[in-house]
Amino acid sequence: MNTSHRTVRYTVGWKITDADEAAIAKLPEHAWETMLDQDSDLQKGCQVAELTGLNTHTDWPNGMRLIVRRVRPMRRHATKLTSLEKQTG
Repeated sequence: MNTSHRTVRYTVGWKITDADEAAIAKLPEHAWETMLDQDSDLQKGCQVAELTGLNTHTDWPNGMRLIVRRVRPMRRHATKLTSLEKQTG
């Protein structure tokens, strides 16, 4: 499917590990950028950062980028926050 006329891109999700949280905690504040929605409008209060260089997932394919996001948790998720999420709000 990957031809000069078509590029295949995809996203995946995973359960954050302690190593992921440690890598996220190392990100400087200036690494975070405001997220865009599907219409390229800024989403206030939602941010993304690239974690690729701090990636602890050595079994992932070469060239795989790792993008993390941070958003204010919804009230229904408040009881399931990790220690990093509780610490950073």
